[in-house]
Amino acid sequence: MTKALRKSLAVGGLWLFGCGGTTPTPDPLTGDLDGIKGTKDTLTAVYAESIRHSPSLAVLAGDRTVDAELDQLTADEFTKYYARMAKLAEKMKALDAKTFSAEEQLSYDMALTTVNDAAARKIAKTELWEASNLNDAVDLISYFPSAQTLTTQADVDAYVARCQKIPTYLTQRLANLKAGADQGLTSSKPVLEAMLGNVTSYYGLKAADGSPWGAPSFADSVSMADKMKWTTQITTVVDQTLVPAFAAFVAGVQKDVLPKARTTFGYGAMGQNGKDFYQSQIAFHTGGTQTADALHQLGLTRVAELEAKLKEQLMAVGINEPTLVAGLEKAKALPESMPANAADLKTFVDGFVEQLRADAWSKQVFGVASPVKPTINYPDTSGTPFYVAGTSTITVPLKSATLVSSPSVLAHEYTHYLQDLVTKSTMPVSKYQPLFGSYVLAEGAAHYAETLALGSSLYTRPTARETALVKLNAYSDLMLRAVRLVVDTGIHSKDWSRQQALDYLTSHVIMGADQAAFEIDRYASWPGQALAYRVGMENIKAEHDRAATAIGAGFNEGAFNTMVLSLSGATSRLLTQRTDAMIAGANKQ
Repeated sequence: MTKALRKSLAVGGLWLFGCGGTTPTPDPLTGDLDGIKGTKDTLTAVYAESIRHSPSLAVLAGDRTVDAELDQLTADEFTKYYARMAKLAEKMKALDAKTFSAEEQLSYDMALTTVNDAAARKIAKTELWEASNLNDAVDLISYFPSAQTLTTQADVDAYVARCQKIPTYLTQRLANLKAGADQGLTSSKPVLEAMLGNVTSYYGLKAADGSPWGAPSFADSVSMADKMKWTTQITTVVDQTLVPAFAAFVAGVQKDVLPKARTTFGYGAMGQNGKDFYQSQIAFHTGGTQTADALHQLGLTRVAELEAKLKEQLMAVGINEPTLVAGLEKAKALPESMPANAADLKTFVDGFVEQLRADAWSKQVFGVASPVKPTINYPDTSGTPFYVAGTSTITVPLKSATLVSSPSVLAHEYTHYLQDLVTKSTMPVSKYQPLFGSYVLAEGAAHYAETLALGSSLYTRPTARETALVKLNAYSDLMLRAVRLVVDTGIHSKDWSRQQALDYLTSHVIMGADQAAFEIDRYASWPGQALAYRVGMENIKAEHDRAATAIGAGFNEGAFNTMVLSLSGATSRLLTQRTDAMIAGANKQ
């Protein structure tokens, strides 16, 4: 996953997705929908309607005041929103898809996902109960002063003004949650508790205790005197405005919502409406029509296949433990699995990236000839390698990277780099479009690259033992995505308990207790999102095989995969349409 995606602001599944330049368009946020005509304005209106209900997206859009956005978060305003989205859905149906450009096809796919999601949320009344430890009371992360550079007194005043509006937002959110609780609609108690834990231990802290709201990032040109004055100004609004507001929000949830919270864990436990909403979230995050039951069974099948592969590699390095995780833990403790010294690691990573840039991989597999080498950054920190969209930079933390764990992650992140190269000239139809998109093909393509690498010579090392360890790590990475299919669907369609989900996860993947708990709470509070990685890969492979069979000897591997790279942000629905077009074009020749 790219760093940009990990830090995305998810509100109802929306995320910040980088693409090409923007084109000015009419602003339909407050306009009469009856007057909106044509593809460009209709799709822009869909995006704009969603922005009305997300303060963080409004800030990212950069052309709406917080005041205006906060007025749109009451339950009554959501009712109006659903009606407007339904009208826009009808307008989208009237558009002539046959006339769409490639860019309009992509934008239409994103907008269709958004209007379908609004229809599902109207039925489920999610504005009254959905509370996530990732994106509910804390989806205002884009307001953090550390996420923007403060240069002038006006910048500081604007930031303080936004902070002063946050209590209104929290009051409206609390009112919605209370109304939902009175109707018997709540999130799972563990999810609510996790959300409250985030608020009390981080977002609601005083400035001196580490509040993210009180950590400004100043431009280099700012004098020390101004830094001190502005820091005092920010500290005051944090301690006197935000801290009491978050405390009141927590107290209100604890008093009026938490006692009524359901003890069941998944959405399916809420009855048929919950099951239907979960199915809608599967469609939202994948663009596909697979049922929860089908994905659960697919996950079980893939987990069994990968378990056999992992045990095979463990045996190759002389490890035969009674459980899979015990074997993986033992392999992790081997000297070869320890972090390499900086010089050796840099030499290895630079060499491996050169292998990825070579024609045998970039050109023949992905259709990208002679790509410019990405910048490799080596900070003296711990963590997983990542790529930041739009920067051409892959970061490899020195303190935790190893020679056997790096290849699969590099193959993944390098694919994100190729996606940037292929889409850099793409012009979005709407200026709001870069705020929207799906993970399914963006992450699915990177996951697909990991599987292709396993079938190539990329992971071949000087000795059979080293090769086995590299493949062991690669299969371990694949296992987590397969486990997510089982656990996500287990929670939301099989009524799994939190402990049952934790047990399944930790019996197949090496993961610390805190990280495992975070993963499970994430799946519970963000249903369907974790499916996108494996589902994307499976759908790409299925469409690849369908095209290869239909076209035969004339099938161009690189051309197909370039097409996949170009669809970052789209759903599998558009992938199927483009594959149909590729097959039809080949049959005409």
